[in-house]
This record gives sequence, C-alpha cells and structure tokens, in this order.
Amino acid sequence: MLGRVRLWAAIGRGVGLLPDRAAHGLVVRELNTWIRLEFLGVIARTGVADALHEPRSLGEIAEKTRISDVDLLGALLDLGVALREVRERRGRYSIRGRRLRAIADRSPDLRGMVEELIVYDNPSTQRWSPTFAAHDPARTTRTMERSSLLLPVWPSHSSVDTSNTRR
Repeated sequence: MLGRVRLWAAIGRGVGLLPDRAAHGLVVRELNTWIRLEFLGVIARTGVADALHEPRSLGEIAEKTRISDVDLLGALLDLGVALREVRERRGRYSIRGRRLRAIADRSPDLRGMVEELIVYDNPSTQRWSPTFAAHDPARTTRTMERSSLLLPVWPSHSSVDTSNTRR
C-alpha cells in the first residue's frame, strides 16, 4: 500500500499528464454534485433520512428502515459522512448537512425532487429492489405531488433568450 505522501505524488503526476486539467476539474466538481443528489434521493426514498432525526447506530437504522443489507446501508452512510451530509460520532449517525436536514425536516418539495431523480429519471433504479423502484402507486403520487411544488419557482424555458447563442 502506498504511503500518503507517495499517493499524493502519484496523483499529482497523473494530473500533470491530463490534456485539459481545468476541464477535468470542472467535470469532477459536477460529478460530486450529481453523487450528492443521488445520495439524497436514495436516503430520502429508503427512509434513512427520517431515521437520522436522532443519533442511531447502524443496526438501529437498519431495523427502523427495514433494510436487510446492513453492509450496503453502512456504505451509504459512509458516503453521507464523506459528503458531509451525515455525522458519525462513536458509531451513531445523525443529520449534519443543510440539504439533508431540509429533505428530512421541512422541504417536501426538495425531497420530492431528489426522490424523482432516482426513481423516474434514472432507468437503472428500475432494476433495483422494490425499495427504490416506483412500485407503490400511492407513494408514486406523493413523490410527484411533492416535486411539483417546485414548479411555481422553477425558471420557465420560454424566458430564456436563445437569440444570441452560437450555432
């Protein structure tokens, strides 16, 4: 295993060989945004966001949400910690980030939007377990209702001036 200094040196050499470092940096930054949105959608859809209102252990979260794959749940929570949306202290997880707090507490419109991203706008989730798939008509309706709350504040496509765009 590489030591920390050698690892950073190897990464630095690799970055130096990239043909367009700025473009790579922009794509990585946008990829982080996409990963965060996907994480928030999964954690909202599975009920984990609701379970994090109070600090709980991995086992307690698995029990409350009825998630049987505890290893997968642990990996999801670790991703949340890395994204700074989830706090882990002494083996107990809770809400940390502002986005997760809004989705879990007070923004049903945002919750509906991130759930919609993983359920309807991502075809790969249709092959996952029923926990992620849009199989419950009542739940599907609630998700769409919450997401549609954003429509009054969403910018209209007709208000975008495209007359000066390059062709």
